[in-house]
Amino acid sequence: KEINKTIEKIVKTDLQEIKVAKEQAIEKAAEAKALIQAADAAKDKKAATTYERSIENAMSDQKIEQQKAIDKTMAESKEKRDAIKKLQLAENEKLKEVAAAIKDIIQKNPELKGLMPHLILENKPEGLRIQLIDKDKRSMFASGSSSMTPLTRQLLKTVAGLIEKMPNSVIVSGHTDAHPFVGARKYSNWELS
Repeated sequence: KEINKTIEKIVKTDLQEIKVAKEQAIEKAAEAKALIQAADAAKDKKAATTYERSIENAMSDQKIEQQKAIDKTMAESKEKRDAIKKLQLAENEKLKEVAAAIKDIIQKNPELKGLMPHLILENKPEGLRIQLIDKDKRSMFASGSSSMTPLTRQLLKTVAGLIEKMPNSVIVSGHTDAHPFVGARKYSNWELS
């Protein structure tokens, strides 16, 4: 999100600079037109011709300056986009390293190693998605409860220990299975999730 905001800011700044350069060219053209009209009003053909030539030269110089300003703005914009792309690539690599570290730590822990099929790590445009899922008739939570199993708690502590060091935001979401509760519960799967 921060990178997208930075890109938007750069584009707005670049467009503003181009707009200013264009407005300056329009002002110079208006000045030139006023000079031509003044020369015509004086009925001095020679003066009008001289004014026209100086105006044409000034307008040509202004167009050159305007094009230089546009070229400079575009080059700076490209440099900024390239820098942002490098930052995005570095962030992506860091997220890959975190995912690999999570997998490595879990693989090395004999108690958690059996939970690897329950862990899905995906590098998405919005960041690293870490999913803990029920699989092979093994639940991460007690049925009809928000209480984690001891292994789930240990797995979450392991994952949290790695991601808490990251500057990124964390979003937590959850869901339940589709099995209705047995017993006198005052909530459904919907409320539980």
